[in-house]
Amino acid sequence: MESDYSIPGFASSRKASDTGSRNLKEIYDVLANIGLITNEQAKTMFADEILREQQLAFPIKENLAKVRNGDLLVSDMYMQAPDILNLVRSVGLDKQVTIYQSNGDKSTGAFWRIMQGKLDLEYHIGDNVNSDYNMPRNYGFNAVHYSNTNGLTSTEDYLISIGLKHLGFLIREIRLSNYEPDHTMFFEIASQKNLLLVFLFCEILRRKHGDRPIVFLGRDCQLTQKIYSAYFGVQSYYLPFSREVAFKCTDNAVEYLKTHLPSNPVLVDISSTGRTWEVICSQHPFDVEVFIYSDTYWYSKDKPQLPANFNYIHANSVIGSTSIVLEVFNCGDHGKINNINIVNGVPVCEFGETELPLDVIDVIHKPVNNAVELRNRGYYSQVTSELSLLDDETLSMMSSQLLTIISNTPIMQLNENGVMDSFNRQEESYLDAISE
Repeated sequence: MESDYSIPGFASSRKASDTGSRNLKEIYDVLANIGLITNEQAKTMFADEILREQQLAFPIKENLAKVRNGDLLVSDMYMQAPDILNLVRSVGLDKQVTIYQSNGDKSTGAFWRIMQGKLDLEYHIGDNVNSDYNMPRNYGFNAVHYSNTNGLTSTEDYLISIGLKHLGFLIREIRLSNYEPDHTMFFEIASQKNLLLVFLFCEILRRKHGDRPIVFLGRDCQLTQKIYSAYFGVQSYYLPFSREVAFKCTDNAVEYLKTHLPSNPVLVDISSTGRTWEVICSQHPFDVEVFIYSDTYWYSKDKPQLPANFNYIHANSVIGSTSIVLEVFNCGDHGKINNINIVNGVPVCEFGETELPLDVIDVIHKPVNNAVELRNRGYYSQVTSELSLLDDETLSMMSSQLLTIISNTPIMQLNENGVMDSFNRQEESYLDAISE
C-alpha cells in the first residue's frame, strides 16, 4: 500500500499505530491525526486494506467444517466485527454465526471472566494454547486445543529453505483450502508430492526444449499440461493417446497424431518401455520425450529397440523401480482411447470408461486445478522464476526421489472400498491384451 499510494513511511507507521488496543478504523484515524495521510485518504485506505484482506485470504477448509449455525466466533483482531464477518464469509463460511471482537480479551482472559456463569458454552476450540485453551479453562469453560494446521509440512518447509518460497506457499494454500476426509491419502499424495513432481517435470521440459511446442499425451500427462500451460508460458497441447491404438491400428494412430500436432512438436509421455514408439516411429519420426524410460521391465517379448528420436529424463535402471501408482496420481479425467477410425480422412476416436471412480479422480486433480485457478487469478507468478534458479543436479535428484516415493506408496493405503483392486484388475487385463 505504501508503494501503491506513494506515501513514504506508511508501512512502518501503519505497523507502529497498531498498539494492540486499537481497531482498524482507529489505526487509520491515528495516521490522519499525525499528518501522514489526509482524512479522505484514511477512509479510502481503510476500505482498501479490508478489500485486500479478502483478496489474499483463503479458507482452511478443515476448520470451516467444524463451524455450526449459532456458533460464536471470538476474535482478538483489529478488524471490527462486521468486517470480520464479511471476511470469513468471503472465504466460504456458510454457517450463521455471531462475532465477539476485541484486541486482546481472549488472550488476557477478560472475555472469559465477564462471561463466567453467563454464557452457556458447550466448548471452545482454537489453536492458541493460551487464548483458546488455558484462559477459558481457568474460568470454568470446557476447551479443546486444536493443533496448528496452518503451519508448514516438511515438504513445504524444505521448498522454502531451498529458495522455492512461492511454490512452498502455493502447496500450503492448496492443502489448507481443501478438506477431503473421505479420500485423505489420495489428497495428501496428490497435493504434497505429485503436484511438486509435476512442477519439477515442467521445469525440466522448459530447460530441455525451450520454446518448442509440447504435446502432452493422455492420459498420464493431462495434469502436467495444465501446469505447463498456466505457469511456464510455452505453447502446449493435450492429446489423448494409448498403447492399445498404437498396436491395434498403427496406421490410423499415426494419422491421428499427425492431424493434431503443431509444427515442430515434442511428444511427451510419463513412462514408456519404448515399444509404442518403436512401432509408431517406424512410420513417422516423431520427437518423443518420456519422464521415465522403463528399461528394466517391458511387456513385449523382446526388449524394445529405441528409435533415434526417443529421449528420456530418468531411467529405472538409474533411479530404481517405479510403479503403477504413478499412473494413478496422474490419471486423466476420461477413459482411454480404445480405437481410432478414419472416416473420410477424419480420425474419430472411441473412448472407454475411467478405471477409477470419478470422486477419486476429482480429489487427485484438485491440487493441479487449484494451482491453475490461482495462477489465472494472478497469484504465484514467481514460482517459475524461483524454479529457474534451481541447479540441474537438485532438480534431477528431487524429481527422481519423488518418483520412487510416490511409487512406493503401499497399495493398501489407497485401497478404499476396493478402488485399487478394481484398478489393478483392469490394468492387468489391459497389459495382457497388448502384450506380445
